[in-house]
Amino acid sequence: MYIKEKIYERDVHKDVVLKILAIIPSLFLIYGVAVTLFTYPNLRSFLGGFRDILLSPTVLLTDFIQVGGLGVALYIRRLLGL
Repeated sequence: MYIKEKIYERDVHKDVVLKILAIIPSLFLIYGVAVTLFTYPNLRSFLGGFRDILLSPTVLLTDFIQVGGLGVALYIRRLLGL
């Protein structure tokens, strides 16, 4: 079976790309807030996880989840997405 029609790519404007790059990290922040509200009993444990992530020599996002927890890892992901 042969494709008879050619598929043309549409050019994406620079403003659309910038909006997408701003929205995706913001979704990580919103999801991080939701997870944090249900996971951490108080702000002190959240800040403890944040400190543990900042002091650990990890590279991958999954390592951040193991060290500090999911909510804190999503906050760090948002900071890296800036």
